Amino acid sequence: MTFIISIYDTETTGLHSSRLIEEKHKPELIEFSAVKIDIDTKTRIKEYDFLVKPVRPISAESVKITGITDDMVKDCSPFANHVSEIRDALENCDAVLAHNLSFDMEMIDTEFERCGMKLKWPDRKICTVEETICMKGYRMSLSDLHKELCGMSFEGAHRAMQDVNALVRCVEILFERGFI
Repeated sequence: MTFIISIYDTETTGLHSSRLIEEKHKPELIEFSAVKIDIDTKTRIKEYDFLVKPVRPISAESVKITGITDDMVKDCSPFANHVSEIRDALENCDAVLAHNLSFDMEMIDTEFERCGMKLKWPDRKICTVEETICMKGYRMSLSDLHKELCGMSFEGAHRAMQDVNALVRCVEILFERGFI
């Protein structure tokens, strides 16, 4: 039996503080990456990785964190052009998994709403932040979780595919240890 998990991450123009804020103040997605993996066999089935052109400029704080600049996304497609890829990545699996899942889900839902659509999330949703609090008694960053589980840091944190690849390594260990 196969169990397909879509492990994904987003990078954004800023932080999403509340659904109640005005649309013009909500952040936008600027990068999406995902890996569909058969967790039982550790086989990568499909990968998704692309930059997205936002409507508004990327904040200086986001540029500082992600390294993604307005110049890097100026010729990229807007979110609406990636809807079918994102649907394939996140709907056609047994579970979705992210580090701080609530943030990434909120960003995807907000972007789909902007397009007048709704994503159908799988029933099983796994947040590695929440699932691993018991390890240290607090919420670990992905870098800290990776170091805790893999014994080393990883390069390129806060770029979506680098974060996803680090998370895949963590998830394989968490799965073996019965955390997920």
